[in-house]
Amino acid sequence: MPWPFRTALASLLAAAALPLLLCAPARAAAPLPPGFFGVNLNRVLFDDPDPSHAAPLEAAKAAGITHGRIDLPWDAVQPGGPSSVDYKWTDQAIGSLAARGIEPAPMLGYSARWAAAGRGNDKTPPSNIGDYAQFARLMVGRYGPGGSFWQKRPDLPYLPVRRWEVWNEPNLPRAFWQSGRDPGLYAHMYLATRTAIKAIDPAAKVIVGGLYSSDIAFTTDMYRLHPELRGNVDGLGIHPYAPTVRGVVSAVRGFRAALDAQGQTGVPMEVTELGWQRQGHTELTLDEAQRASSMAAVTDILARSDCGIDAVEPYTWETAERNPDDGEDWYGMWSPSQGLLPTGQAYASAVARYSDATARAAARSSELLHICHPPKLHVSVRPRGSQLGVQVRAAQPAHISVRLAARSGPARLAHRLGRTHGYSYFPLLRSIRRVTIRVTAHGFSTYRAAFSVVHRGRRFRLRLVKQPRAHRPQTSPGSPGPVPAPTPDQQSPNPQPPHSDDPPCLTSTVPAVLGAPAGGLPLTSSCVTPVGA
Repeated sequence: MPWPFRTALASLLAAAALPLLLCAPARAAAPLPPGFFGVNLNRVLFDDPDPSHAAPLEAAKAAGITHGRIDLPWDAVQPGGPSSVDYKWTDQAIGSLAARGIEPAPMLGYSARWAAAGRGNDKTPPSNIGDYAQFARLMVGRYGPGGSFWQKRPDLPYLPVRRWEVWNEPNLPRAFWQSGRDPGLYAHMYLATRTAIKAIDPAAKVIVGGLYSSDIAFTTDMYRLHPELRGNVDGLGIHPYAPTVRGVVSAVRGFRAALDAQGQTGVPMEVTELGWQRQGHTELTLDEAQRASSMAAVTDILARSDCGIDAVEPYTWETAERNPDDGEDWYGMWSPSQGLLPTGQAYASAVARYSDATARAAARSSELLHICHPPKLHVSVRPRGSQLGVQVRAAQPAHISVRLAARSGPARLAHRLGRTHGYSYFPLLRSIRRVTIRVTAHGFSTYRAAFSVVHRGRRFRLRLVKQPRAHRPQTSPGSPGPVPAPTPDQQSPNPQPPHSDDPPCLTSTVPAVLGAPAGGLPLTSSCVTPVGA
């Protein structure tokens, strides 16, 4: 008699996710926002020798860019202490963007040197959160709706700041928060700053400063240490850097899962940095052709995803292009000597593709990619005699393929099948000792369940086996090098949120040996881990 059994994959792209997360509803679908596509312009303001920055900003506007992320340095505004105020640098920055019809989207930071916890080190948090909140008030009063800058400059297009980002990559202690990993302190600073901004502009959007993808658990830890964040976060800025498009998507899903696990399914995410270098010596260095194809692919995926993303702002429009060995000098998509590079052209094409309302609506409806909240998938595996049957069923439409591979030494049997209504059977010879079933959706997220084969006479059993963890990139633009893993005292109790790409295989609820009498035995969980990004 055959021994039928079923392995229920609770979700195609959320393997090993917590049951609570699996039940979390997706954020209500809405058309792609018309201001979805922006770009980082901070290096234009810092590196371009022309005070008006006419050439790079006009090129950005011609490419369809609607808003630009820039830095508003606290030290430039209050260099001498809390009683000193100088708007010269920030007026020039905001005015340059507005003159080209580009809405400013500033990041508030870093510390004024007199206010830094590490005296003179602007990459340490402020010693007094109230001083930082006061700096935010000055910026909103100057550049927000009805701000004094706009009253002073009626000659400029009226483009007040409506979104404020609180710091940059506070989860990178080696680079931008050098006092050490401290999600509790950052959460406190965010809440205080948001309150200060909302007191002047209640409609302002205040987002968590772009979190780097090497420490997605920072999001979970913020909510754990400050539960009052729930209902008081306007958006989560994220920086999903990775060597591949698949790795970027994996990081985005990880951040979305971390928010959903806190019940924050309605909190949007904004990709305030993303990109690759065209020269340098890091895992983010790609040749220009690869860089362009990666930018085209990831932009389209994020625009059509169900992850609740409200903006994408690649890093960065222009860089210095001085040192061929320094990747920081080669993130630019526009070059002063060459104009719009292939990567910039790829991004401009994506902007143009979604320039009309019909395309924006389709991106989040008929063309929607179920990445973060995928349709339920059911995979059934049934031995019958000397054959193995596989059936795939999905509750909603999905691009599904299953790859069944059997290994015996150098021998390999591989088959591909799409969604099936009945079972597809494959020969399982007595010499075969291992079977791997892979499930792929949308061409970029792959999961794997592996079984060892134990033969018993004319029948066989399958035993789940663990898979190796996936690799996660550890470098960041602006960082002096690889970011070290948190020390034991910095680790959160649950450092791997659901959907992350490198949890160990979970087998606690799965019998060690699968098999049941005739009729089958439904299982409540399965051991499925992602393939490395």
